[in-house]
Amino acid sequence: MKDINFRTCSVEGCENKIKSNEYCSKHVQACRKYGDPLGRADPEETKRKQSKPKSVEHRAKLSKVVKAQYDAGERVSPMKDRKHTQEAKDKVSKANTGKPSPNKGKKTPDNVRQKISKTRLERISQGKIISSRKGKTHTLEAKQKNRKAHLGKKYSEEAKKNMSIAQNKPETLQNNRDRFAKQTKGKNKTPTVPEKLLYKLCNDLGIKFIREKGFKLGFQNHPVDVFIEPNICLEADGDRYHANPNPYVIPSRTSTQQSGYKPNDVIFGKSKSRKTPLLAKDKWASDKKITAKLEELGYVVLRFWHSELETSREKCIERILSAIGNNSRRNSNEV
Repeated sequence: MKDINFRTCSVEGCENKIKSNEYCSKHVQACRKYGDPLGRADPEETKRKQSKPKSVEHRAKLSKVVKAQYDAGERVSPMKDRKHTQEAKDKVSKANTGKPSPNKGKKTPDNVRQKISKTRLERISQGKIISSRKGKTHTLEAKQKNRKAHLGKKYSEEAKKNMSIAQNKPETLQNNRDRFAKQTKGKNKTPTVPEKLLYKLCNDLGIKFIREKGFKLGFQNHPVDVFIEPNICLEADGDRYHANPNPYVIPSRTSTQQSGYKPNDVIFGKSKSRKTPLLAKDKWASDKKITAKLEELGYVVLRFWHSELETSREKCIERILSAIGNNSRRNSNEV
């Protein structure tokens, strides 16, 4: 039998049974929560909630969710494959004219800058980002304009200090060494006169060798003038550049005997890149350090002065053949 007391909710279109105040349970709850049975929130209250700053955790969570949606293809940028019209650009420009940048006076945290840099490098390697200047060169007019803009400007002491710190980081120094090694590798580097003499000597003996083989010594990258497999390193040292301490003569240049260098003799004076003169003892110490490190790594190192290669060629040959013979005997004993 039909319940004659059954009455429906007073909200238009709702046929649910009344619970209280002429509304069904659904609309009663909406009324209690929003003050409106249709569940419409107070506009001012909504604005207040939306303007409330989000916590770092909340923003990170939102960012993660949105990124996942983009990756899954569930969300697509409304500007994808579209460009702003010139009218829209002018409108935005006009609206922001005279207003300070929202980031003015703010500094991006180091961890954020590193993250941005890492992401950008990844996107460049994936081909997702292509430099707008790729394949282009600046016009002469642009170069002149850039030059004039920087004329007379000087770096602040703080900027100089930061640049010095950045340039002397171990990873930066290693990158510079690697780049220099590539620039001077093999035939790309013009050989010096003593190097040419050493190459000719090895060729005349029928010895196979590698020119300018690079070694990472930890404190620097060093290209050995001649490398003979498996572990012989030959260095051709210029008498002046490497400060020969013994009296010497180079017949191809002069018949006059030159006196050897003393520890405090200046090899190279001051320059833009060299704040103090390079003394003979400094060059000896540098060469000794390189030789010691190569020997520590298990290599046999023979050094020849330019004057030796010209005046004592047979002795140089004996030293090289002796080193090769010792290697052969050592290898046969190990077998």
